[in-house]
Amino acid sequence: PPLLSLPGSHADEAALPPRGYSERRRPGSADERGLASAFEAHGLAALAAVGAAFGRLQRGEAAEATAFAPLMIRGLDCLANRTECLGDCPDAAYFGPHISADSDAIPLLRLSSDAALHLVTMVNHRAANASVYASIAVLRPADRAAKTLSKGRMAVRATPLGFTSFDWPAAGAFVTWAFTRNPQHCARLEAAAPGEGAG
Repeated sequence: PPLLSLPGSHADEAALPPRGYSERRRPGSADERGLASAFEAHGLAALAAVGAAFGRLQRGEAAEATAFAPLMIRGLDCLANRTECLGDCPDAAYFGPHISADSDAIPLLRLSSDAALHLVTMVNHRAANASVYASIAVLRPADRAAKTLSKGRMAVRATPLGFTSFDWPAAGAFVTWAFTRNPQHCARLEAAAPGEGAG
């Protein structure tokens, strides 16, 4: 179809006033704070199942835990300050490893070798009626040699490793997904814990 272009210009340099955002709370919104103890128990059970599948429990090896923290996105500040926007708005919540509230730098979390495996456990927010959807994704830095990311200038690229809550329609209150470079890991985990995910 033909494309109609109507170029225009104006002399007004003032920033457009933000329209603001509607209140996030809705009738029936879930409060997930009461899931804390059950979430911890689910994580330990998932870790035990993976440990049993690989025989780590018998060898007495311990898994290293990495806490995920929120990436605080401040909405339209970038428009008002004429800085680079993250391309998102405050109606979404992002969590990741090694995020510190008092630092702009986010050290990257990498698989140390083909023998390494990362196990990610999360609340199924969609099932709890706390979100429209939820997802787990592996991103890479735009600069492949980078050791850190910047909160203010988030330069990342997508990878094929990404899953949303629509990929686990039968999941309960929690979801666990394993990330590894080794396809044999995936086969072993699927046999040990069918219904969970590996990618």
